[in-house]
Amino acid sequence: MSNTGPEKHQPNNDTNRPASELVRVRSAEFQALGAVARAKNSSAAVPVPRPEEIQEVYEIRAALEEIAGRAAGRALKGNTSVLRREVDEMRAAFRCRDLDCFVEHDV
Repeated sequence: MSNTGPEKHQPNNDTNRPASELVRVRSAEFQALGAVARAKNSSAAVPVPRPEEIQEVYEIRAALEEIAGRAAGRALKGNTSVLRREVDEMRAAFRCRDLDCFVEHDV
């Protein structure tokens, strides 16, 4: 039986796959993204980014935040009181070293 039409997407049904296969597949995905490195003995390690890579990430984040800020400014039409409250909450959480609170207001 040949399939001459476009391939239909089959939902990913991980519940029927053995755990060892899921770990292998997910590990390969992380490795392909560069988030995990495989050693010769098959152990996995998270690579430590070089200072240049960290700098690049911060530069990209700053550019994205600027774009997002400009878009938010247009959408909010100058009504930034909600954003200001969130920033104030983030600053207060930082001063108290409350990471959970900080993240809650950073999202």
